[in-house]
Amino acid sequence: MLVHETLNMAKEGRKAWTYSPGTRRVRRAPNIAYDNPITNGDGLATSDQYDGYNGAPDRYHWTVRGKMEKLSQQNNFKAVLTGYSDLLKPSHANPEAMRYELRRQWVVEGNLRSNARHIYSRRVLRMDEDSWQITGGEMYDGRGELWRVQEIGQAPDYRPHSQLCFTTGGEFIYDTLAGRYLGLAMKSERPANIVDEGLDYLTPEYYTPANVRRLGR
Repeated sequence: MLVHETLNMAKEGRKAWTYSPGTRRVRRAPNIAYDNPITNGDGLATSDQYDGYNGAPDRYHWTVRGKMEKLSQQNNFKAVLTGYSDLLKPSHANPEAMRYELRRQWVVEGNLRSNARHIYSRRVLRMDEDSWQITGGEMYDGRGELWRVQEIGQAPDYRPHSQLCFTTGGEFIYDTLAGRYLGLAMKSERPANIVDEGLDYLTPEYYTPANVRRLGR
């Protein structure tokens, strides 16, 4: 999947393409937004839930609740280095790989507008004051009941060829009704820097529909 983000998604939606192995074709994917199911998420999360929140914010009325001290996954280097089989355990991620800190975070609440549609009627998100990354949140259903809980780890990536970037140390979305969870953005078993036939993933040429088809084949 390839996604090009726009500066103002309320005015111009993201551009997305997907590669189909069956047809060996790249097609436009206009529905990777809002509450459409997240790609390969088995129905456990929405497209706008990745990275805490992404896409146009126009379906919610947002309110800043203030700065609070909250626990979140910080500097969890072990999660970045732990293999998937050891990291993903029944019911929840392996707590031995997680590290929490009490951090200053800004709490933002989104309530669904009366003229908008979304499976989440309310969202509460927390942003770390130092990095301004979303560290987690809670999503509520149409009845106002807690439905899903999300945690987003944060850690510098010190692996070779990783560009020494600040990255997510794994992202976990827990569905309290289904009793299942989804693990995303894990790093331990994927290359730190993708170089394929001389085409570096930090170059614009890597992010084209033609390259998606080439990589898929």
